[in-house]
Amino acid sequence: MLPELFKAIKNIPDTEVIIYDNDSKDESIGWLGAKYPQIELISGTDGNKGFTTAVNVAAQQAKGELLLILNNDCYISAESLSRLIRFLKENPDCS
Repeated sequence: MLPELFKAIKNIPDTEVIIYDNDSKDESIGWLGAKYPQIELISGTDGNKGFTTAVNVAAQQAKGELLLILNNDCYISAESLSRLIRFLKENPDCS
């Protein structure tokens, strides 16, 4: 899903992608870092702490005005993402 995500954000300024690795036992974190050097990788090495911990740690690292949390099997199109950002900026009380 990362190729689709990068297509969706390529025309959106000041975006960052943060991935929290919840103590994977395979080589996925090394592969991700090599394939996508622009992402920020956070490695949880004290065992799988669960989704909530991963989200909270990654959110603390985020520097942007808006935060979108996606699980590893989520897909978002560029059009959907642009509409969401526009809506949130036009309606700041809802975010």
